[in-house]
Amino acid sequence: MTTSHGAIVREIFERAWNSGDFDGLDRLLADPVDFHYRRSMRTMRPDDLRRTVQSWRSAFPDLRFSVEELIEEADLVAARVTHTGTQRGHMRGHPATGRRMEIDAMYFFRFAYGRLVEVWEVDDEYAMWEQLGPSLDPGAPR
Repeated sequence: MTTSHGAIVREIFERAWNSGDFDGLDRLLADPVDFHYRRSMRTMRPDDLRRTVQSWRSAFPDLRFSVEELIEEADLVAARVTHTGTQRGHMRGHPATGRRMEIDAMYFFRFAYGRLVEVWEVDDEYAMWEQLGPSLDPGAPR
């Protein structure tokens, strides 16, 4: 049975990010996955992804990634995703604010041999910090 790349992307968002469930996801991920964010690239092993998700879910226990649109073309998938959550724990050294955030993000995923091998993310991180509080906004005057 063949699973579409789009279905794999949805499964990763739903299980890992929304539920913190990694059981069986290793079969969907290359080891490692190249992750591009802004102008940097980080090579992530499945355990690195697990730690990243756990860190975010610790800061935002109600974290939700909602896939708004998804486009599949050969080995590429593009997804427009909304991230929501309430900051209840530390995030990148900043204490919990109890405030809710909602931001938009675009992802591009590349697959090889049925496994995710590369991810590009573009999100509105500044909107997140602005919503969580002016004192947390890295662009706010000090």
